[in-house]
Amino acid sequence: MKTNHRHYILLFIAIATTLVSIAGYFFFYQAIIYQAEKSSQSSVNTAQEDEKRQYEKNLKSIYEKSSADRSRLGSFVIYQEKIVDFIESVEKIGDDTNTALTLSSVNTDGFSVDPKEPIGHLKAHIESKGSWANVMRVLALIENMPYSMTVNNVRIMKTTESSVSDKIDIKKQPPKVGMWNISLDIIALTSI
Repeated sequence: MKTNHRHYILLFIAIATTLVSIAGYFFFYQAIIYQAEKSSQSSVNTAQEDEKRQYEKNLKSIYEKSSADRSRLGSFVIYQEKIVDFIESVEKIGDDTNTALTLSSVNTDGFSVDPKEPIGHLKAHIESKGSWANVMRVLALIENMPYSMTVNNVRIMKTTESSVSDKIDIKKQPPKVGMWNISLDIIALTSI
């Protein structure tokens, strides 16, 4: 009797096909997982790049919007070559307010020899005599000058009319107005 061994061949082919199918399944599963992770990482990278571009766009927008403000920053600091102009503008306040304004004790200090630290200070003492309204206007104009400066030691005193300077036009003053004296110190930022 002859035995048929063909079923062993079919069984072997079935087992081999099953093993190849399982191996193919795991190979393709791993390939798909790898591609999904790669795709996910690409999506994250793309989103990060988009955020960077948006951030850069926002920075450029802020930079362009602030160009006028940045150009004005230089006007807050008194450069050494503009100190005389600054002093003249302070003295002009006296003419504008019809007061006798004197500027004294002007000095600059604090300049460093290091070019990385070119900031110093201009210090001055101001006295002005006039009517109450004009003296208050002097104070307001000095406080609102377009420079980075501080006003210290403000003293306001009523004075007698005989001590009023000749610079004040008495005719422009209302009759029977008391005369006032204001004294203050200013410290302004200067640069080389």
